[in-house]
This record gives sequence, C-alpha cells and structure tokens, in this order.
Amino acid sequence: MKKLLGLIALAVGVFLLARCTSHSGENTASTPAAPVEEVLIELFGKTLFIDYGTMKAEVRYQSDSLYWKTFTPEKVLTGEGCEAPSYGELGDGRFFVSWQEADGTAISQFIDLKENKVLANILAPLKSKDDVRKPQVLEGAAAVISDAAAPPVHP
Repeated sequence: MKKLLGLIALAVGVFLLARCTSHSGENTASTPAAPVEEVLIELFGKTLFIDYGTMKAEVRYQSDSLYWKTFTPEKVLTGEGCEAPSYGELGDGRFFVSWQEADGTAISQFIDLKENKVLANILAPLKSKDDVRKPQVLEGAAAVISDAAAPPVHP
C-alpha cells in the first residue's frame, strides 16, 4: 500500500513538474514584444451628439471655441451658443471641458471618447434671492457625428 501511495505521489509530482517546466520553459525575454501603437484620440474638430435622456445636445469642439445646440427629447431646438471653453486632456481619449454661457450658466463636461460617454455638470445662475442653487448632473451617450475641423458657424 505504501508503495502504491508513493507511486501515485511520484506520478502527481512528475505531472506537476512537467506542467511548470512547460510554462516556465518559454523564454519570453528573448522574444521582443511587438510595439504597441497608441492611437491618439483628438477632441478638436469633432462634433458630438449627446443624448442625456431628458435633453439632447450637439456640440462642436474647436481649439479656441465651442458651438452648442440643445434640444428636447423630441429634437425641438431649445438653445444654442458659441463659447470660449477651457480644455483639459486627461489621456486615453478622455477630456475635461468647461465654459460659462452668456446667461451665467456654468457647464463642465467629462468626455470619454473610448466609451462614448459624457458626464456633464450644469450650474444655472440664481434667478432671485429666494432661489435655491441646484446643480444638475447628467450622464449621456455620445456619438461622433462629424470629425472634421469645420469653419466656425456663428449661431
């Protein structure tokens, strides 16, 4: 019985040793890894259609300006403007954009072009001293509808 247990243990040991050797025997250090080509994702020149559910937006991002239009869910135009934004590139297709509209509304967007998502924070100015400040956070799905640096169109 002891001999049988010893043979089983030896067989298991040889099996495990063979598996470890076959995996560790691969010499990956001598095989150079193929260089990973990083694709640079640009925001400038893109026009995004953003569906926030309760609101739709079309935004064209230029290096020195930003053009926007907002719509109801039924695509009825509710506003448009041209703004001077502040851009921050976060890397890996992600951007932070902020601007203030003529009426004082402050907008901040976190844009992820790899995931096609936009997270926006909208802070409207108080209309009266009794008004309560209520920032609005919207999460939306984004689709690139134009990828060309079009000449500015002033709304």
